[in-house]
Amino acid sequence: MKRILRIKTLLPYLAVVLAVNHNAFAQVFVFPKFLNFDEVMFGQTVSRSLVISNQGDTTIVVNDINLSHSYFQVSDTSFFIDPNDSQIVVVTFSPQEQGVADGTVSIFVNVSSDTTLEVDLTGWSPIDLNNELLRNEFSMPISFNLQKSREFLLHLQVSSETIWSIPGSESAVLTIYIDSTDGSQNQDIVLFKGDEFFIYKVSLGRIDSGSHSIAVYFNGDKSTLGA
Repeated sequence: MKRILRIKTLLPYLAVVLAVNHNAFAQVFVFPKFLNFDEVMFGQTVSRSLVISNQGDTTIVVNDINLSHSYFQVSDTSFFIDPNDSQIVVVTFSPQEQGVADGTVSIFVNVSSDTTLEVDLTGWSPIDLNNELLRNEFSMPISFNLQKSREFLLHLQVSSETIWSIPGSESAVLTIYIDSTDGSQNQDIVLFKGDEFFIYKVSLGRIDSGSHSIAVYFNGDKSTLGA
């Protein structure tokens, strides 16, 4: 009998970094340095707060706040901040589909010269695959888009019909491919938890900005004979 491998969900996770452009006097700051909304179920909304601080000696004007992705929204887009004061801006994430949401909030400030503060945003909604793979079979590719190059972590919830205590049926191996199943593989995942739906977390390394896809392969050559 052919063994099957069940993939329940695919949870991409993005490492985030801060990019800030400001004038030499550095009188305006934003905190935290990034907003990671983590996992949010499709149709739900989660909020995070940014604090914009004026550490100068004159009032500053936030002229506008733009977001590069429609799933993110802000509570206020223009306001004044007095010297040694701060303003809290609430950012919400409401995913409208499964997968990765990758964006940037740009804060335009009018001080002695125009200043732009940019904070990266990320969040995701689990991709419900519900795939059953036979030995030496590929999953359907999952597409995603990155606005910036990032370190990419993959959370894959999967089970296999394997048991460590049975010789020849210890484990199955998944091979991860990025963008093409004809090219070189990214890495292998050993499914050591057998028939338990377990979330395996693996780093896929740095992925360039743009459109990409991930495919999962039930690697019969690297799995035990009974897998």
